[in-house]
Amino acid sequence: MPGKLYFTIHKNEGQTKLEILKHRDIFFFSSTHHEAYIPFCHDFGPVNLAEVYLFCKFVEEKLLDPRLKSRKLVYYAEKDPPYRTNAAFLLGAFLVIVQRWSPDRVAKCFSGFEKNAFIPFQDATYEIPSFTISLLDCFKGLRNAMTIGWFNYHSFEVQKYQWLDNPANFDAHFVCPKFLAFRGPNNSDTRTRTIQEYSALFKKRGISAIIRLNEPTTYDREEFISHGLRHYDLYFDDCTTPPRDIIDKFFDICDSENGTIAIHCLAGLGRTGTLVALWVMKNLGWGARETIAWLRINRPGSVIGKQQQYLVACEQAMIRGEPLPEVEEEDFKSDALSAKVLGKQVSEASSKRRLSLMAPHLSSAL
Repeated sequence: MPGKLYFTIHKNEGQTKLEILKHRDIFFFSSTHHEAYIPFCHDFGPVNLAEVYLFCKFVEEKLLDPRLKSRKLVYYAEKDPPYRTNAAFLLGAFLVIVQRWSPDRVAKCFSGFEKNAFIPFQDATYEIPSFTISLLDCFKGLRNAMTIGWFNYHSFEVQKYQWLDNPANFDAHFVCPKFLAFRGPNNSDTRTRTIQEYSALFKKRGISAIIRLNEPTTYDREEFISHGLRHYDLYFDDCTTPPRDIIDKFFDICDSENGTIAIHCLAGLGRTGTLVALWVMKNLGWGARETIAWLRINRPGSVIGKQQQYLVACEQAMIRGEPLPEVEEEDFKSDALSAKVLGKQVSEASSKRRLSLMAPHLSSAL
């Protein structure tokens, strides 16, 4: 914001102290919001929707503080590339959400920094990234979600988001009004909620059906059905792209279900994110990259490996009015062994991250 809000990168705490002493007319400030991302693997962001909201409130308070009315505000971040990239994302998100700037205008604000000042975001794997999303993709995803009413800054209930997000509760996110993406129940894991607890949540939140994308051995679908919920199995292998018949069945279910659908795979990230992204792209015309960006802001870790390239190929097919590509096409084909290795890697990383985040159950109401 010219004349009021600025961003800088400091080498260390010593530089920050020197800058404060040198520029008494400037208010330097920072936070831990840009350090808040908890990685699965080599991923480092973007930070989630709760952090975005809390950061916007934080900056807004500074701008409205009468004691700072006549001073320039400079937000600073450290030289660590992931931290400074998330800081840029958060400041850009503030401009998109609160100031209502366009994504392109916001992205230009960061073009004056050195070429490699900010690094692109990668998927939640340990692999060398073959696909990334940019700050601009993230700003576009946020803008799209605001335009359609999926995210309203003035009515966003951050505590409810955090409560559902907590792995000690449901590890779930309303990525859009049509879908609740969540980590799949597992009767062999005592740290997950029971089917009865899931059913109570789903009924209270207007959910009419559950779609399971992983192995049917994890729980008995009849348990959900006995609670008056419809249940569908659409299995395909972990960390792979969905076959055409699965996509067709998925779209048919979405068309037939008037309520919100709870959808999960093992971790509720790759297969779940891919099918949700296809629905968003098909029904709303979003691009693949901004869709992936929005999903990751809302539910970190969504869409993994070749699923990313597949969604881009699907976007191009949708633009041309052609059938969606077959999974056998080389650009996004995952051989069985590679998919199995990647699936194991992601599953173990997800479980480890989940355990690190486990906290006492929050007492907030559903």
